[in-house]
Amino acid sequence: MSMSSWPLPEDYAPDVERCQWCKAKNFCPARSQSLSSALSLEVELPAPAISEAEMLGRIFNSIPMFEKYFKDVEEEIKDRIFKGKNVPGVKLVAGGLGNRTWKDAAEAEALLKKFKVRQDDMYVRKVISPTQAEKLCKKLLDPENKESKRTVIGLKTQWPQLEELIVRKEGAPKLVPITDPAPALSLGFEEDDFKDNGDGNQQTATQG
Repeated sequence: MSMSSWPLPEDYAPDVERCQWCKAKNFCPARSQSLSSALSLEVELPAPAISEAEMLGRIFNSIPMFEKYFKDVEEEIKDRIFKGKNVPGVKLVAGGLGNRTWKDAAEAEALLKKFKVRQDDMYVRKVISPTQAEKLCKKLLDPENKESKRTVIGLKTQWPQLEELIVRKEGAPKLVPITDPAPALSLGFEEDDFKDNGDGNQQTATQG
């Protein structure tokens, strides 16, 4: 490919949908420039994959503040539109419908029985969750018996047996500011395992 056939900056047309599937979006200056231009920023936002590590850290630690800011912008726009004011480039549309529910569950149940729907098809039964089971350790088996303190599930002998059956999925690793009290994940690398990969701003662990 000749230099003259390479795409020029004006050939790009970044937008949310188009950039979503682009494999080069994190390297693309056009996307970052479009964001800077849209907000009339004096400083251009850098493309993530070619940014210096220090800049990436500064941007990441600013995300919560920007998220709150953008949320406040959204609420302000909604407030203005509800008051009959126009906000160029934005409109208010109906939100998506929620999940379907019976407006009267008892009436729906009666109608299903009238249709002779089998109970196995009409009702859903499932084992309670660990959280729901733990609550039964505090629920009295016979609330009307003031002398009885017996609970649905015994806290000392029965609950420990149930605890042995409880598992929790590991949460996905997440980024947090360096000041967060949570310990950093150990990935098996030592500080000496990292070397400059030659581009001046990225570091890569050496392969053993």
